[in-house]
Amino acid sequence: MNNSLQQRTLQALTPLVGTPMWACGRAVNLVWFQFGSRRIVSDKRGSREVGDFALHVQCFWRICSITEVITASGDLLYPKGDPYVEKENFDWTLPETNRFDERLKLIVNRTDFPFAVRSVKADRHGGFLLRFTRSISLEVLPDSTVDDEKWRLFKPYTEEPHFVI
Repeated sequence: MNNSLQQRTLQALTPLVGTPMWACGRAVNLVWFQFGSRRIVSDKRGSREVGDFALHVQCFWRICSITEVITASGDLLYPKGDPYVEKENFDWTLPETNRFDERLKLIVNRTDFPFAVRSVKADRHGGFLLRFTRSISLEVLPDSTVDDEKWRLFKPYTEEPHFVI
């Protein structure tokens, strides 16, 4: 079997096929997605709901429909509302302040949300495309030559190893 980065990426992401993406959000510039069945876990910060799989992304990404980019990584840096109006004391790191926070609602408030993963396509540089039902897609594109983490897929609150690009 070919052990290329493309093959390893495809192998890591293939278990998502058929699972729903039922939650997404962010912690500063890390965007997270939850996939699969929901379960409650507890830790020192309390109880939380997690999926069978979690995807954390810290590189370029975008969520698209057939006709538009619904939201993308660059939206983090624009204030919500009119992105062309300069906001005094705008701090994109705070919750509910930026265009991503605002546009995320266009995804999770859709009547057809959550979306099930239909297919996975990986590239030879660690990037990938997840195609969902309802003609929605998530594209992840590693965006630097620096040897740091771009994204990771893992099973929350398990001992299983994380797949990290």
